[in-house]
Amino acid sequence: MKPQLLSVALTGEAIENGEVSKDDLAAAIAAVPLLRVIEDVDAADIRVVAQAQSVFRLYERGQTVALAAFRIPVKRLRSLHQRMQRILEQVAAYRNLAALQAPESYLADTVKIQFLQLLEPATRGSLKEPAATPLERNEAGEYQLEAGQNLTITFTHFAPDPLYFYVVSLDRRLKSTALIYPYKSAFSARIKPSDPLLLVGAGPEYLLEMQVPEGYSSGLDIFKILVSQSAIEPDILNMPSLGTRKDVTSDYYGSGARLDRELRLAILGQAGTSPLPQFFDDPWWATEERIRVLRA
Repeated sequence: MKPQLLSVALTGEAIENGEVSKDDLAAAIAAVPLLRVIEDVDAADIRVVAQAQSVFRLYERGQTVALAAFRIPVKRLRSLHQRMQRILEQVAAYRNLAALQAPESYLADTVKIQFLQLLEPATRGSLKEPAATPLERNEAGEYQLEAGQNLTITFTHFAPDPLYFYVVSLDRRLKSTALIYPYKSAFSARIKPSDPLLLVGAGPEYLLEMQVPEGYSSGLDIFKILVSQSAIEPDILNMPSLGTRKDVTSDYYGSGARLDRELRLAILGQAGTSPLPQFFDDPWWATEERIRVLRA
């Protein structure tokens, strides 16, 4: 298996006037396993526009509004190359995680997942069950909530053996991701078929309150669900906002599970040298739902 590579084109006045060496920057970018450099600016997934005063703007294909802009001193060549590598690598990792799908979907027949509006959360010391109601979809097929309302996700399954359940929030605007369930990476994600219905974000300690970014009339929250026959090491699923420094792991194996290896291939561009477990011996499945959040 090979990871999907992000194509990058370099342009801008700082490149044209020689302030930034296009060849040197291209070589640094191409050294990252998830990236490749092309000349066709219109065909590139990302075009990097190097401007005066050490400003670099990133544009997604076909877009005229910049995805992000960074000031990176061009005279500190090593720092420039490393910073640009990390930024572009995260864009590639985010896109790959968002697009990740299992080669077969037969695990889908064994699980039941629902997205609900939480009306009344669980409270400590009470035996009363949380109250929730189904969500309506809009014309775009997105579930819809108002800012300030709470989301809960339910999960149960009918597989003969335990499954492992993970929920990740994807932010398209910031190219960031966050592990939603398990609530902490050290917590178990193991769900037995005989376990009670799992309610994610139903309280009392953890709630999923929907919000709209400042300056926007609505927001779109994307939740990716990963179900695996084997446990993974889920820290790999956390990515900070684009441009925020993050220590990149050099662990290309994780737990060794098929899903964990595929996640590392998608996010790091490498999954170790040993063969991946056969999918039918260690299956997994992925799906996603989109929540349109309206300003109240």
